[in-house]
Amino acid sequence: MGSISLPYMNAYGQISKVFDKIKSAGTPEKFTYDFLATKLGFKSSSVRAIIPLLRKIDFLTADGSPTDAYRDFRSDQTRGLATAISIKEAYSELFEANEFAYELGISELEDIIIRLTGLEKGNATARCIAETFKVLCDYADFDAEDKPVQKPPKDEPQPSNLTSGYAAIPSHSGPEAQALGMNIGYTINLNLPETKDPEVFEAIFTALREKLLS
Repeated sequence: MGSISLPYMNAYGQISKVFDKIKSAGTPEKFTYDFLATKLGFKSSSVRAIIPLLRKIDFLTADGSPTDAYRDFRSDQTRGLATAISIKEAYSELFEANEFAYELGISELEDIIIRLTGLEKGNATARCIAETFKVLCDYADFDAEDKPVQKPPKDEPQPSNLTSGYAAIPSHSGPEAQALGMNIGYTINLNLPETKDPEVFEAIFTALREKLLS
């Protein structure tokens, strides 16, 4: 049990502040202490522990280069899923103990952490691990992987590859139209069936022409 190492930060209250800055700041070539201080505005030494934390949740490589997970975190569309995946990997022992660990309260998390790590009850590190985990979970969407992809109904007719779906009927001028001094044109929007038989299309256009010219 002593070999288990769960990511945490003593100054866990600063995590959300740094993460919110990461969302709006540009992606650096390397996430360094200088970037943290000058670009993100965190000069306190207590916040420096965010860099090891970012490495442990796979947001940074060993040399401080941002990973795909870091980049996905910066996007509103991919943040929830990317963070959830990173948390599940970094806290795999926690999820093995309870697959819905992200729904637990701090005291319940502490109990599991103490059991996993062998730390004494009331240990400050156990509290920091639990608090760090909960802050990270605020940015995660653990249901994202189960959300269905929206697809069009199978029985909905699709435009044929042989046509754009539009049929332009030539202008027609009959005796009545000529008497009024005007020409009439039609634009018809068609959803054609899926077929490669040219006779089907010929029959459709012939019937349409006869109907409009009658």
